[in-house]
Amino acid sequence: WGIEVDIAKKSGNDILLYHSHTNEYKNNYTLSDFLDTCKKNNIIAILDTNKYYERLVSIVKEKGMEDQVIYQVQPRNLSAISKIRKISSKARIWYLANKKRSQTVIKSELKKASDNGAEGINALALKLTKSDVEEAHKYNLTVCGFSYLDKMYSSPNVKTLKSWGVEYLMANKIDK
Repeated sequence: WGIEVDIAKKSGNDILLYHSHTNEYKNNYTLSDFLDTCKKNNIIAILDTNKYYERLVSIVKEKGMEDQVIYQVQPRNLSAISKIRKISSKARIWYLANKKRSQTVIKSELKKASDNGAEGINALALKLTKSDVEEAHKYNLTVCGFSYLDKMYSSPNVKTLKSWGVEYLMANKIDK
C-alpha cells in the first residue's frame, strides 16, 4: 500500500532520501525517483520530514501526486502541519505521535494535530494502547502502528492492533 522514506537534504532542485536508523544516506536516490516509482506502481509515498516543505510540495504537485503522498511530520512539530496545509490545502498529513521510541503516544497533541489539519497519526506499535487508538479516533484521526523490528509485529500482534481499530500497519522490513 505505501512506503515511508526520510528526507535527507536538498540536492540541486531535488531532495535526497534515506531510510535508516542511523540517519545516513548512502546513495543518490531522489524524491523524484521515488515518486516516479510510486506513481508507476500505484503506491502511497509517505515522506517523513521536518524541513523543505515548499520544495517537497512543489515536486509532488509537479508529478501530479497530491492524492498519492502523505507528509509525516515529527513529534512536537505541530506547526509543520499548518505550514504544509498553507502550501497545499490538498496535502495529506500524518503526525508522528511518539516523541521517542520508548515513549507512549502524546495524547495531549492529538486534538491539536487534528485541529491543524492532520488526517492521521503514526505511532510505535509496541507502545500503542487501545485507549490511544480510541483517543485518536475521537478526533477523526486514522491510526498507523509502526515497528522497528525485523519481523513485522510480535507484541502486540496484528490481530490485536486491528481489533482496536488500527487502520494501517508499517514494518521496518517485510516479513518473508
